[in-house]
This record gives sequence, C-alpha cells and structure tokens, in this order.
Amino acid sequence: MRRTLDRLEPVAGRPLVVLEPSCAATLRTDLPELLPGDARARAVAASVRTFAQTLEELAPDWEPPRLDRPVAGQTHCHQHAVLGDAAERRLRERAGLAGDLSGGCCGLAGNFGFERGHYDVSVACAQDRLLPAVSAAPPAPRCWRTASPAARSWRSSRTGAPATSRSCWRRRCRPGRTVPAPETGNGCHSHGGVSLLT
Repeated sequence: MRRTLDRLEPVAGRPLVVLEPSCAATLRTDLPELLPGDARARAVAASVRTFAQTLEELAPDWEPPRLDRPVAGQTHCHQHAVLGDAAERRLRERAGLAGDLSGGCCGLAGNFGFERGHYDVSVACAQDRLLPAVSAAPPAPRCWRTASPAARSWRSSRTGAPATSRSCWRRRCRPGRTVPAPETGNGCHSHGGVSLLT
C-alpha cells in the first residue's frame, strides 16, 4: 500500500477516479485503516470517486445520451457496502434506463466462482436474485457492464453455464449458447461491478 501511495503522490489533491468498485473501496476504507499514521492514506481515501460521482462533480451540466430502455442488473457488493450507488442511480435515470437493480450476490466474488468446487455455490448465490431478474429481461440483450463477474453471472443465466473467459463478452450474447463449466480456475482475478443489461 505504501508503494501505491508513492505512485499516487504526483496526483495528490486531485479526484482519483476508480472504475472498479472493489479497488475504490480498498483505497477509500482499507488504505487508511492499514496505514493510520500516514496522512497520504487519508488524503487518497478522501479523493476516491466513482465515474458517476466524478461526472456529477466535474461535469454537472453534461447529459448522457438518452437510451430510454428497460435494464436489469445489480450494484456491486463493495459499491453497495462502502461507496454507495446514488450517483450511479441518478446517471441511469438521466440516461432513461428504467428498472430495478437487484440485491443479492452475483455468485462470483472475484475468482471464487471460477475455482474448482465452487460452481454450485456460485450458481446458487446468483440464482437467488440476480439471475431471475436477468432472465426476465428481454431476449438477446446487449451487455453493458463496468466490471466482470456480475456480467458473467448474467451470461450464466442465459446459457445455464458460467462464462469462463472474456472472449464470451466480445460476441453478442445469445440465448442457447453454452460455455462448459470450469474444471479448474482460469486465473481470472477480476471483481464485479454494476452490470446493466439492455
């Protein structure tokens, strides 16, 4: 963490836009707790912003393109617990995106859902709230996401199996396309995020 602070020193005092909610939560809460005697840690924590928060603060008159369509998705667990999602909800509203964000868990928790022996637990978590909400979405939606696992869970809801590589997201998502369940972890250590499905 001290190396992170050293790297961030040249931009001290500026908003620090962090796109990944778990990384933003780490910098906002864990960093000052781990380095309580380092004033730089408190300064960095106070400067962390999500993309939507940054837009509201630095470009309050900017209007997103109107999409006017229903969406389904979920607020990332770190965003819900630490950062809050009020700015993201306001941005969704300004873009004309209607629909609730489901609660619950996407089932991936970083790479947990990709590791051997976790598949059933991962799917059960996602099937509690997120996957039913996504399954109720219009067929063959395009995927819009800010991070990976929740989007992969959505893929799982459409195919019955988890997506195990980013290449799945380079294609248009179609019902009926399957991806085999992983036998071992694939080395992915990305984290979830607000995933909106249009």
